[in-house]
Amino acid sequence: GLEWVGGVADLPQLLKRTDYLFICVPLTSETRNMINKQELSLLPKGAFILNAARGPIINKEALMKALDSGHLRGVALDVYWKEPPEPKDPILDYPNVLATPHIAGVTDVSDRGITAKVVENI
Repeated sequence: GLEWVGGVADLPQLLKRTDYLFICVPLTSETRNMINKQELSLLPKGAFILNAARGPIINKEALMKALDSGHLRGVALDVYWKEPPEPKDPILDYPNVLATPHIAGVTDVSDRGITAKVVENI
């Protein structure tokens, strides 16, 4: 069941209890760098992040430092700070980074929805 409900102001409290952080917010001026050094330090040691939203929501330098220090167990990225990512982007060389080519939203269900919208607009 549901254990907790909170708002943006409660993010620090939530991060302290989060072993798996799934990021799925839109990129806005308020969410750019929303997860930075301070927020990453609040996560428990060994936490894992999955970002399927937009790359710039996480501060890249802070993320790499958290991976280098071992504070984070790993990160799964389907989005990047530059799309497509540079092939030589150092984040792709980390053994504890799972990188996919921006395909998290590509499913049979999403394809049917997109097709329906295209047909509707013709």
